[in-house]
Amino acid sequence: MAMTVSLLPCSTRAIIAATERPFHKRNTFEIPRFSGAGRFARSITSVRCRAEAEGGEGADVAKQFEQILQNEASKNLVESLAEKVMQDEESKALLQDLAAATERVEKAKLEMERTNRLEQEILYVENQMARIIAEQNLADSLVAEVEKDVQDAEQELRAAELALVTARAGGVTENQKVDSETSYDKDLDRLESGKAAAVSAIAGTLSSLPFLLVSGDEFGIGPLLSTGGVIASCALYGVTYRYIIRRDLDNIHLKSGAAVAFALVRGIAQVDAVSMQVGFPAQGAEKVLMASLNASESLFIFIFATLAMDFCMTRSIFSPYPVRRP
Repeated sequence: MAMTVSLLPCSTRAIIAATERPFHKRNTFEIPRFSGAGRFARSITSVRCRAEAEGGEGADVAKQFEQILQNEASKNLVESLAEKVMQDEESKALLQDLAAATERVEKAKLEMERTNRLEQEILYVENQMARIIAEQNLADSLVAEVEKDVQDAEQELRAAELALVTARAGGVTENQKVDSETSYDKDLDRLESGKAAAVSAIAGTLSSLPFLLVSGDEFGIGPLLSTGGVIASCALYGVTYRYIIRRDLDNIHLKSGAAVAFALVRGIAQVDAVSMQVGFPAQGAEKVLMASLNASESLFIFIFATLAMDFCMTRSIFSPYPVRRP
């Protein structure tokens, strides 16, 4: 079926070609170029009215043709506006400012993204540092606890060693109250002091016998008095030594100091007695020299007595001071 479309004022050739095509190709049109918006609007209105009057498939074709013409007209209108804008100096400046602003915005976005990444990295590093510091503090606290445990163990070990030595000596520890009536037995303590005096006197007398034999003196009043002096001195030394040492059985300086002190006192007393009898230095130089040798003899005697008393205390023959009540 042929369809006649009046299009005024436009090219008649294009419309005739469109209507003479087969029906299945009638939706394809060659878009004519119009010279003005008014002519374009009038042409569209004429085509639409004509097609609606005929009805049917012509109306659909007319609508498609109208849509194509509108798109083409919009494109032409945009192109003409763009040409006018590009020819305007002020519009060019605005476009340049817009482009520069767009570029700055993009740079700002990139910088913001970079700043956000840096902040995240800094936050991650801070979290790691906080974790490391917390672990270090925990390790320090554990080390402090271990050191405290070691110190406590050392103190307990020293206390146990002291208690063992004291137990072997048959005494009491320093933490116990030895001055109270409930723990201190005076009678038993006097007995232990007597034992110490006896041990010291016997050991000192035995150690002095070689010196008596070497001196060559005949057995008489002189050697007996000398032996009696040794016995008395050693007995007094035994009692005093027990009170000096007390529970400090491992103190070598205290033991040797006690022996040297008694030896010096006895030796100086002998030298002084001889010098007063014979005069010094004009007379009796030989006897004064012998008295000096006797001072070294006293040192040997008291050292031997000290060793004997230490042996007896470690073997619990007698107890060091003080003695606890049984």
